[in-house]
Amino acid sequence: MAARPEEKRGERREILSRLRQEVTRKIAFLEHKAVIDYREVYHLVRGFFKEYLERRYEFTINELREEISKTYVHATVRDDIKELLKVLERMEYTQTSFGKDELVLVLERFKRVVEHLVRAEQRSTGSWARIRRFLLKEEEEPITISELPAIESADGLHIHLRVLLERTYAFLDDGHLHKAATQYKELLALYETCPEDIKQEFYELLDETYQRLVEASDGK
Repeated sequence: MAARPEEKRGERREILSRLRQEVTRKIAFLEHKAVIDYREVYHLVRGFFKEYLERRYEFTINELREEISKTYVHATVRDDIKELLKVLERMEYTQTSFGKDELVLVLERFKRVVEHLVRAEQRSTGSWARIRRFLLKEEEEPITISELPAIESADGLHIHLRVLLERTYAFLDDGHLHKAATQYKELLALYETCPEDIKQEFYELLDETYQRLVEASDGK
């Protein structure tokens, strides 16, 4: 019998937890070495992304960049990833020498990226579950809009974002993956035009929506 989505998410969280612990331990080990070989850093970073993205083949930096672009992350973390990938390209294609201080900075940036990516997947999904129950009327007592986290405002932009979220999930629940993906693209396009404070409010909900789309796509 195939594992249920909840079980698969639980397994994924455990795998990521172990991955973060292992990577953090290796980062600490490298930082305390008298001399750091840039190849150790290179293979550590690539190895993490290979496991995180669940790829069983060796990918190019451009392929990695494309995969990451499909994953919703906060702007500051996205910048860290971009810089990290630039360093990996330098390590691959140039004869540049890397001093310990520079590699320590790379490791610190890498650690921030690891912490964010793993934490984003491991956080509680309670907010999304409440939205799902609201949409599908799974609770005996209906949830009022004011009970939904971070979207209480009557502001038109908030309402528009919320409606697009609801439509995306409704399409997912009905098995219309293409329509859900199209709705999500519209949602993301609107989100990118929002002020930073609104982006902060909706960030976790958009990330959770993306994860649901990925899960639905993988299940096809």
